[in-house]
Amino acid sequence: SGPAPSHFWLVESTTFASHELPVPPGSAFGPARLNARGTAVILPAAEGAQQGPFLVCTIAEDGACPLHELDPSLPPDVVLDDVRELSVSRGWVVYTTRPALGDGFDVHLAALDSLDLPLLIASFPTASALRTALAPDDGTIYFDVTGPQSLEHVAVDLGADGPGPPVALHPPLIGPELAYTWAPDMSALLLFSGADEFGDLHLVEIDGASAGPMQLIHADAPGHAYHSPRAIAHVSADGARILYISDHETPGTTQLYLVDRAAPGKPPKRLNGPLTPGERVRSGAFLRDPDHVVYFAHTPTEPAQARLVRATVEGPTNNQTLSPPLFDAMIDSVKESADGSRLVYSAHSVDIGWGLHYVDLTDP
Repeated sequence: SGPAPSHFWLVESTTFASHELPVPPGSAFGPARLNARGTAVILPAAEGAQQGPFLVCTIAEDGACPLHELDPSLPPDVVLDDVRELSVSRGWVVYTTRPALGDGFDVHLAALDSLDLPLLIASFPTASALRTALAPDDGTIYFDVTGPQSLEHVAVDLGADGPGPPVALHPPLIGPELAYTWAPDMSALLLFSGADEFGDLHLVEIDGASAGPMQLIHADAPGHAYHSPRAIAHVSADGARILYISDHETPGTTQLYLVDRAAPGKPPKRLNGPLTPGERVRSGAFLRDPDHVVYFAHTPTEPAQARLVRATVEGPTNNQTLSPPLFDAMIDSVKESADGSRLVYSAHSVDIGWGLHYVDLTDP
């Protein structure tokens, strides 16, 4: 019997015009997903379906998306794990296989017009989790390799002469609390390592499959960087500055700091204004206006309260609270409109649960 046959549509986000595209007879899919850039489609087979484990396609300008069946021949003790990346400009797919039992991943690259001729480009036999990312020009693929209390990043050059060897971008990080974030243009990594929510924050400059040394942020205050629940740090849109949280001036009380990317080891500039007793900065981010940031100030002790504050990159003298204090609440996330004139943020309170709040930045 098996699942009912599926249909496949693409919908244009601007005009909402829909295109039904042909699928192999009898195909049945699980939830479809786009690649990170929205230029390709990955269709996993539904449980019990008769076609291969994945169908993939790249989206043409006219909405065409001819499907390719990905069903590599594998040993009985190896399974197809996932489709990781699809490149429209270069016409290839990257997928991973793994042992049927235990940890480890093998990474394969194949041209969409010759899926039966894959290349093995990397193996991570001890990894318990693996994430991938592509450089903006699709010329390099990056791997976030996670093991038991370990984290490393590896790059493979996907140049015209064929994939290069895997290259480690930094020494493995070891510890119970590990995290990372990329610069918006993938030109740098920020790495956090610590025994708990406090630890060290390092900058690693990236150029394709090459990396510079690990540079400690604020070299005179190791161990004080704070791993916020939302992010470990942020790189500005122009790549010139790094925003992060630390308690190096006030141990136990986290505050918001800015450091120049060109001199990450120097003392940073504090951006938040005075905090009330027991209050601390929990999270922060750059706004689209390059001269402003926003942060959440939170008092965890009774009576717990939270507020949203806008600050300038010049320092703590021009802070503006954008919301009245929310009692028994925790601000969770903030989103900015495309033109930078509005903010929407969510907060969770004991009494009402989740709530959505709106701020007009032209008249806060």
